[in-house]
Amino acid sequence: MKQSLFAAALLFLLSCNNGRNSDIKNAVDSAAVIAQPVQNSDAANAAINFLKWYKQHRDTITKIEMVNNVTYGENEKGKPYSVNFGKAQEYLSALRASGYISDKYMSNQMDYYKKCDKYFKENPELGGPPVGFDFDLVLWTQEIESTLAAIDTAKVMEQVTGSDTAAVTLDVMMQLKFRMSKAGGKWLIDNIENVTQLH
Repeated sequence: MKQSLFAAALLFLLSCNNGRNSDIKNAVDSAAVIAQPVQNSDAANAAINFLKWYKQHRDTITKIEMVNNVTYGENEKGKPYSVNFGKAQEYLSALRASGYISDKYMSNQMDYYKKCDKYFKENPELGGPPVGFDFDLVLWTQEIESTLAAIDTAKVMEQVTGSDTAAVTLDVMMQLKFRMSKAGGKWLIDNIENVTQLH
């Protein structure tokens, strides 16, 4: 009787110990999984590749002057600023040549230019940086050089990917949020927003 009780107690202790070992192993395995870096999604890689492309082509693209009559002193002609929509289309076409820009991005940006043009009509500007165009219209910042430098080490802060839509936030000294959609098996950019102040 004593031997059977001892055997039962031993089996119980062994089973408890095995359970603990299993729990410990599971905890270690879970920690290892958490510690692994998150792999960039295809959408995140597309956003990063676009920024790298933009960095290489920015000097040429930003020479396209989308605002008429801009002077950085007194405007001798006395003509108020206005958006040159032909140049705006040229600018967007240059961005689209990257292969990462969607129709929706083109439409959203053109809507933005129309709002700026309306502002110029209601609030005539005769000199100085034109409101709405006094920052980089892709990076959404005036801290251009430091942002361009950070593109090579861009970090994915957040990525939410569905079957045909995605949202990716990148840290490039500030935080840029890309809203994206898939067309023809490729991720394209619908919108870029500086969300630094929201974090």
